Amino acid sequence: MDDQSHAMDFTGRAVLVTGGTRGLGAAIARAFLASGADVLVCGRSTPAALPSAGGREAAFRVADLRDPVAAADVVVATA
Repeated sequence: MDDQSHAMDFTGRAVLVTGGTRGLGAAIARAFLASGADVLVCGRSTPAALPSAGGREAAFRVADLRDPVAAADVVVATA
């Protein structure tokens, strides 16, 4: 079975990935980008590089999600 057998089309959809600047979160962000999604990643500090795939790059927003107001702002920014 090839890796694309379960691929979904997320074109036109917005996706928020918390912890998406490195490791597993970055891999998830890249997978959504490759599937056509508009991806916003958030973190407490600006990363050196953002996840990218298929010529597309994730957007980034500084946010400390322990703060409920900041978390709500990120969700609104994703829409």
